Amino acid sequence: MAEPVDPVRPITLKALVGLLWGKAAVLVGLTGWLLYADLSGRAGSARLANFVTVYAAAYAVLLLFVGWAVFRRRSWSRGPAMMLELFLLPIGYYMVAGGQPLLGVPVIALGALGVFLTLHPRTRAALGLDVSRQSP
Repeated sequence: MAEPVDPVRPITLKALVGLLWGKAAVLVGLTGWLLYADLSGRAGSARLANFVTVYAAAYAVLLLFVGWAVFRRRSWSRGPAMMLELFLLPIGYYMVAGGQPLLGVPVIALGALGVFLTLHPRTRAALGLDVSRQSP
């Protein structure tokens, strides 16, 4: 599939890519810390500790890949980007409910920002998904 005609990436698309890659960078750091904690500490459940570490690493890889696809303006990337952003809402909720509001509230806010940027008309148009511009 060819790139959309307009070569200029709108600010909403750039912000979405920056948000996806920024989250991936944070998760890469978190994965490193989790690996260190897994290897040096005594977890209550090694199986659960390993699962959380692998989950964080997989999420980081997905964020990097989807960010790349959004940057390359692949129309199929909107769905995975939306899914990754929506995942943050329950994660943040359970952080708040678990007594970590200083972490949970920003996670929810970043997820909501990502949803907004993904649904923005300029982002949709840049990805070639603007229905109002398509001919019948």
